[in-house]
Amino acid sequence: MNEAFCIIAFIGLLILSAFFSGVETGYYVMNAARVRLLSLRGNPLARSLSRMIDKPRFLIVTLLVGNNIVNFIIATIATSAVAAWFLNMGLFEIVLITSVALNPFVLIFCEMLPKNLFRRRANTLMAASIRPLMFFYYLFFPVSTVIAGIEEAAASVFGSKRAPRENFWNLKNIEQHLTEAVEHGALSPVSYT
Repeated sequence: MNEAFCIIAFIGLLILSAFFSGVETGYYVMNAARVRLLSLRGNPLARSLSRMIDKPRFLIVTLLVGNNIVNFIIATIATSAVAAWFLNMGLFEIVLITSVALNPFVLIFCEMLPKNLFRRRANTLMAASIRPLMFFYYLFFPVSTVIAGIEEAAASVFGSKRAPRENFWNLKNIEQHLTEAVEHGALSPVSYT
């Protein structure tokens, strides 16, 4: 393969790995109430994200599948490059060099940094990520469906029951969001005595 193409593909795959890692964290910390509200007001991006929130299993499986595929290809390209540069080394040495050089880089720039960025700016970054996220969501949907089915079957074998689908706008969720808003200073506490 062309060396320039491999370098460009490698960088693109690192960006994709960071994307999948960041979106996973963003999903967990974003303000779902705000997404729902924007969706109800007709915001098309919020509506798309809201539909994904309604199927969290498929969203999480999509992110995990995407990240695993990308990280596998990154490791394959890096191992091939090291093998091409060090022709006289054995397989063990090639894998060792690749692991020692690549893993800290991927850990910092494709896991820790994007997760931290999405944790700090979840709502903004999730809104900016919705179109590529939708692309991968639908691209991996057949695979995600199979994997989610396998996960469901494995969970039932081990006695885990599927959690009942919860209405987002129930009293418990509203109270939780109001409590968090008061704790973070977004709302002032009011006593109704």
